[in-house]
Amino acid sequence: MKDIILQTALDQFKKHGIRDMSIQKLALTLKMSSKTFYKYFCNKEELVGNVLHMYYRQQYRVFENPNASFNSIQVFYNIWHNAVVHEYNVSNKFFQDLHYYYPELEQKITVDFGIKFWEKIKPIVNNGIKEGFFIESINTELVLESISILVYRIGRSDQFQKINSSQEEIFRNSVEIILRGMCTNEGLLELEKHIKVVDQK
Repeated sequence: MKDIILQTALDQFKKHGIRDMSIQKLALTLKMSSKTFYKYFCNKEELVGNVLHMYYRQQYRVFENPNASFNSIQVFYNIWHNAVVHEYNVSNKFFQDLHYYYPELEQKITVDFGIKFWEKIKPIVNNGIKEGFFIESINTELVLESISILVYRIGRSDQFQKINSSQEEIFRNSVEIILRGMCTNEGLLELEKHIKVVDQK
């Protein structure tokens, strides 16, 4: 039942924001009493913390179930493509409410997951260099920081949504361009093949 509450809360927060989704509204959506809800969570802050953990775990599933047949450039592409799609489909109110009402909670969980994310993604770039897909002269820290800031802005501000483009078009004209700049000629060929496969899905 706890996982059902968390997934429902996450879905509702992503649509409506955190502030507008009270415990009473959430309990009504779940067809349960508020009393039953409080058997699982002491208060809304505890719920929000658990929901945020779930949000990041779902976003980083691509690390947990990597396709063994994918090379580093394919994995790298999929990670960032997934991140843009994932964040773009979340209401800005979710992130705004989180930042305004739960800043310490947001900071702690985001930093914790950020460290785990960096530990997983750096070796992918290093493998890509060894495989000859990424140019040797790239500054891994700088490139990853640049892409992460860009993805953050795509998902958590309304600047890109004002352009009135699809998430795919935004990805292709932002993150994908940086990715192309990281590639050797061999890497570009691998990237083009992978993009064709992705497009056919």
